[in-house]
Amino acid sequence: MRAFIAGWLLVLAASVVTLASHAEAVPFSMLPKPHPLVIWHGLGDSAHSEGMESFMSQLKEAFPGLYVHSVTQDATSDAEDRRHGFFGHVNDQVQQACDQLAQIDELQGGFDAIGFSQGGQFLRAYVQRCNTPKVRNLITFGSQHMGIADLPACGPTDLLCRVAEAALRGGIYTDYAQSHLVSAQYYRNPKDPKAFAAYLDKNDFIKDINNEGTTTNATYAKNLASLENFVMLMFDKDTTVEPKQSSWFASYSVRNQSEGEAGRDPNPNEPTPLRQSSIYLDDRIGLRKLDRRGALKMELCHGIHMQIDPACQLKVFGKYVGTPSTGLDNAVATWIDHAWRWMLYNTTGLHVEDTAGLILTQTVLFLALFSVIRVSLALIVHAVRFVGRKRADDDVQSGPGPIHLA
Repeated sequence: MRAFIAGWLLVLAASVVTLASHAEAVPFSMLPKPHPLVIWHGLGDSAHSEGMESFMSQLKEAFPGLYVHSVTQDATSDAEDRRHGFFGHVNDQVQQACDQLAQIDELQGGFDAIGFSQGGQFLRAYVQRCNTPKVRNLITFGSQHMGIADLPACGPTDLLCRVAEAALRGGIYTDYAQSHLVSAQYYRNPKDPKAFAAYLDKNDFIKDINNEGTTTNATYAKNLASLENFVMLMFDKDTTVEPKQSSWFASYSVRNQSEGEAGRDPNPNEPTPLRQSSIYLDDRIGLRKLDRRGALKMELCHGIHMQIDPACQLKVFGKYVGTPSTGLDNAVATWIDHAWRWMLYNTTGLHVEDTAGLILTQTVLFLALFSVIRVSLALIVHAVRFVGRKRADDDVQSGPGPIHLA
């Protein structure tokens, strides 16, 4: 009995130690090792370029024990991997990433994901289409979630970009462009009725993952809504992404052929914000469900496209990346976690990752554990007393039977 009570006290002590861990730690975690991370680079970069290697080294230094994998389309050649950012069928590239990540042992318990520029919508496609292993937090920097209404300008010495640009002049919605030119596969210009009609007819990537087709894929919404957090960062001086608000799922209004240049929209040149758009209101891919539990974050970074300054980094690292795994790997635990996040956000406006939200979550967890242990001990004591009384009753010696007088 004493040993059993001592065991429960040890569990309580371990719980207190866990709850008193660093503020960056995610509640419920017993693992100090950071959750693994997967990165997908942007256009014009490669998985193991000098910049990417430096970035990964800095992350590993900041978060000891962090495993980082950079998605590549050609592990044998950095130049070829960079070329695949301009040329190739995006659907094939996403599937290759699905196969690649499924074979990495360190990722089997799940991982966080960072997508730079076009790598963001590619990783989102991974979540919606595959998600095995599962993504915990998805972070996208300057990504084109609602496509681009104009092609990005090429640098004067960027030969690959110039070649791709020349090929695009032959027609964005040709069969060749839609299966061989990466930028064409997320080109979406709703301000041009003819171009938008061609987009709906020919595109099979961004239209598909945004469920804009005649049929919708319910798995896409289910998988995206399973994220703990979807963090989207937009650069306020971004001129590479048109419109820059595409990073927050904003898009220009779709114009009809009969509406002309002005159209019916009073502000045709202003993108429709996410929460006023059909992709959100119809919850085509799970964004509204994420938002209702405070898991959809739209953060602003100051600077041009992909200029990630220290203030921008603080919005992500140590908060959504570099934190331990929660260990919530079954449906019931995940449901409890999502339910708590929903209740916390809708009653206090706090996220679990916020300092105040973390303190409140750990306080509630501590009180819950304390209550469970106290009730358990009370039940054990009651059971022991009951068994003791029963044994005492059994040990009572009965005397001779009643005396019968004649």
